[in-house]
Amino acid sequence: MSPFRAPDGAENPTVYAGRYELVGLLGVGGMGSVYRVHDLLLDVTIALKLLRKDFATNPASVQRFYREVRLARRITHRNVVRIYDVEEYLGEYFLTMECIEGDSLGTMLNPGKPLEIDHALEIGRQVALGIDASHAEGVIHCDLKPENILLGKDERVVLTDFGVAIAEGEARPVLPGSAGGTPIYMAPEQIEGRAVDQRTDVFALGILLYEMLTGSPPWSLDRGSAAASVARLSVPASDPRQRNAEIPADVAVFVLRMLAREAAQRPGTAISVAKTLAASLDARRSGDKRAATSVRLPPSSSPMEPAQILTTNTPHARGVAVLSFRNLGDSSSAYLAEAMTDEIVQHLAKAPGLRVASRASLRADEVPGEALRTLGKRLGVHAIVEGTIQARSDGTMHIGVRLVEVDRGFALFSTQIERKAHEVFSVSRELATDVARALTVDLGGMRGRAPAAPGVVDRFLRARREYATHTLAGVSEAYRLIKSLGASQRNPLVASWMALARLRWWGFAPELGSTASDEVETLARSLIAEDPTLGEAHLALAVLHDLVGRSSLATKAATEAVRCNPTLGEAHLLLGILYAETGNVEEGIRRLKLSLRLDPRNFLSLLELARTAELTGDADGADAWLTLAEQRAPGHVQPALLRVRIASWRGAKKGLADARQQAIAVAKKALPAEADALHLFALDESEVRVGRLMVSAALPGASARYRWTLMQLVAEERAIKKDFHGALSAVRSAQSAGFVDVLWLEKCAAFDKLRIDPAFEAVRRTISQRARATFAGPDA
Repeated sequence: MSPFRAPDGAENPTVYAGRYELVGLLGVGGMGSVYRVHDLLLDVTIALKLLRKDFATNPASVQRFYREVRLARRITHRNVVRIYDVEEYLGEYFLTMECIEGDSLGTMLNPGKPLEIDHALEIGRQVALGIDASHAEGVIHCDLKPENILLGKDERVVLTDFGVAIAEGEARPVLPGSAGGTPIYMAPEQIEGRAVDQRTDVFALGILLYEMLTGSPPWSLDRGSAAASVARLSVPASDPRQRNAEIPADVAVFVLRMLAREAAQRPGTAISVAKTLAASLDARRSGDKRAATSVRLPPSSSPMEPAQILTTNTPHARGVAVLSFRNLGDSSSAYLAEAMTDEIVQHLAKAPGLRVASRASLRADEVPGEALRTLGKRLGVHAIVEGTIQARSDGTMHIGVRLVEVDRGFALFSTQIERKAHEVFSVSRELATDVARALTVDLGGMRGRAPAAPGVVDRFLRARREYATHTLAGVSEAYRLIKSLGASQRNPLVASWMALARLRWWGFAPELGSTASDEVETLARSLIAEDPTLGEAHLALAVLHDLVGRSSLATKAATEAVRCNPTLGEAHLLLGILYAETGNVEEGIRRLKLSLRLDPRNFLSLLELARTAELTGDADGADAWLTLAEQRAPGHVQPALLRVRIASWRGAKKGLADARQQAIAVAKKALPAEADALHLFALDESEVRVGRLMVSAALPGASARYRWTLMQLVAEERAIKKDFHGALSAVRSAQSAGFVDVLWLEKCAAFDKLRIDPAFEAVRRTISQRARATFAGPDA
């Protein structure tokens, strides 16, 4: 019998235990889920923590749940969450507590990005006051971590989750880890199984302060790693000023004291920590340089860290998957369902505290018999958005949306609306706002950048769909459609897509290069000047830089595009290509896979994954990725070309024969340069094809990437034919065009016999130096 009951008998439950009406999902933890609910009896909004079903049948877990309430109820302080009661209903256990309007500290922390110093000190001060109140009641928290610290919208900082707390003097088995807690925030005595006391919480607060002030914990980002625990027991924390030179000297020294290996060397009480932090804050605010001197130390040297992506790397945030909206209308209106899905994902991905499983490539009905809750658990999210859209002949559309909580099947939000088809962008903003509200996060102010006029919206969405085909016909049609919009071309989002279509068209038609480059750069920079947060404009600039061979500038622009819009799959694709080409294969693969999750339609991500796998010795992986690309883009030139190239590298007769047949078949409908490339590996007329490709590469308007891509093909074919002089000449031509693909140069099997040549090694070193500079600074 389900404990959920809807007051009106609706299928989706909205009330728990006949009293608590669901408002939204606050969070999901190890012990269970926390909801914002309205107490119908007392007419107040509170939080309800529901013990996980598997724990509810475990007596030890239930006792721990009751114990959390007993300990937490001892404490009454504004910086500690107030617990009301614990109850049992139909075999399930839940507690009710104060509802804090805000989010956890964990949603604010991003690796490598410290908080503003005064803000970090103020949070630490209030946490210390909450700890002190707990200690005054004889309670040691033992699990201080960002996810257990709530930041209220009223600037109140609240300590929560006493699930592993210990009553001072309580007799417990002294074994390693018996005090509970989260390994990365554990004090040495917790790791070793020694007795804990108030100074255990002081140590954990020291780690939190260090992380807030520097952007990373003092030892390791690997939560729970044995190496991090060993380091904490044997290696002192480094001076936080090495990571953030703006930290005041007195603060740095005090934080290091909190992190002392032995408890006796730490501040003895939490109240002393609160007073010290308050004094430092007062000194900074009053301008007392004696107490708040910022001592600059040389930063520790480390390679450039890749940008962190909110949609995939935000730890402990609420996770939501947006399934592809089902199109219930005519197939010609499928682009509306795609647009609605993409727009909702983009809006949600920008919300702090949300981890978006970006644009799931499957719909619920594509997994026979799989319920939404099962699907959600498989996707690793806490809630799922599913929807339908039906376009009608009168220009209206019917939209149905439902948000389902995975753990219990709770319907957090549902709606049915009728709107005009050209309102797809404004409707997506509204729906994303409603979904975010049900997940208790704030989207903030969302700028309406998209067009709104009826005819403009339809052509713009069709243009985006044509662009996604990655063919000459598609990108040229996308450009034509946008150019037909008249004055609406000046809309920043529309103009950004026009720039992207122009650039991709140039990639197929070198003769456009005489005007495309300058026009797009002028347009992109003007759009960025008008709105620096427009990710699509930064992406256009990144694509341009990549095409003309300015790789380091391309990486910077693509990284900025991702920062502005984390769901731009094409930006992640470009970064994945550049990371892999320049030698950071692990990050390259991660970016390419992320790009694929963001846009499963983009088969170029599959091709790059296949190529990278082959070059790094994973032949099975290469075959799997390439087969999937061929399925996604049947008859397309690029999968056929990569297939015959890889077969040529391997030299296996059977595979090469099949690949050559496929290449010849595809070449019949290919562009001249594409046909030459396919025939280069497929037929015994290589001299003619080499000559034609070299002429194509020398066209005045050809981009740098176009040139070096053709020279790569020539170099491979020459090396396979044992014309090592010709292969080296082609590689040098690629080098002169700004070539950075050191992975191919070092790993391609075609060059195994050429790598002993000192001249080849000299070229490799030069290109390798350029590749390293790609993520280090502007091109020379």
